[in-house]
Amino acid sequence: MRLKSRNAFAPGGFQFTQPETGWNAPKWQSFDVVVKELIKHRKGNPHLVKKHDWSLDYDTVANEIDEYNAVRCRNAGYFDFIAQDSPPSPKLFLSRFQAQKPAAAAAGSMKRVAAGIGALYEWLGSGANPVSKEKAESRAGTCVTCPMNGKGDWTRFFTGPAVEMIKKQLAIKHDLRLETSHDAELGVCEACMCQLTLKPWVPLETILHHTNDDMKKRLHPKCWILSESKQ
Repeated sequence: MRLKSRNAFAPGGFQFTQPETGWNAPKWQSFDVVVKELIKHRKGNPHLVKKHDWSLDYDTVANEIDEYNAVRCRNAGYFDFIAQDSPPSPKLFLSRFQAQKPAAAAAGSMKRVAAGIGALYEWLGSGANPVSKEKAESRAGTCVTCPMNGKGDWTRFFTGPAVEMIKKQLAIKHDLRLETSHDAELGVCEACMCQLTLKPWVPLETILHHTNDDMKKRLHPKCWILSESKQ
């Protein structure tokens, strides 16, 4: 995924956050200036360059900033500004997630997440961004009381390949500590056939992309998917 042009300002300008330091790109500067300022910032933190393997190469940094803004535009629906021919890199996703939740997981766990990046995209969509803890908690609370919450061994609902994919997704979920207080009471939605400890973390856009009209009719009237899609 990349920007169609580095000369035309993306909505909000060219942005970038360095998660480990909280550095933000200067507002409304050209793409070239943002790249040079990020390199300057990194050079000012040589110990972090070594620790996090930050690149100081202009072209490599430019690609990081390009992809960051392309993902941002995709998530905001500004599709005219991006050329989406591949999902964002695992490295970009991991840096964004660590910025949101620095103590999310140990280094070994993050490596396992990177190894299962295909399962991650299949679960969360091409942006690979889970929703907020608050939203996931609210969604899970709705699922707990829903009559469509099929409890028990979730594997009985799926065939072999699907079971293996969901197991990978559950492992990633554990590594990233994406948990709600209702997980122990959640099974499989008997309307959409989704594993309900995973579903609450999925962005609505990704859910709707895989939810046809027939499936919507099977959802319980109080399902959070229906209520959120009307907002």
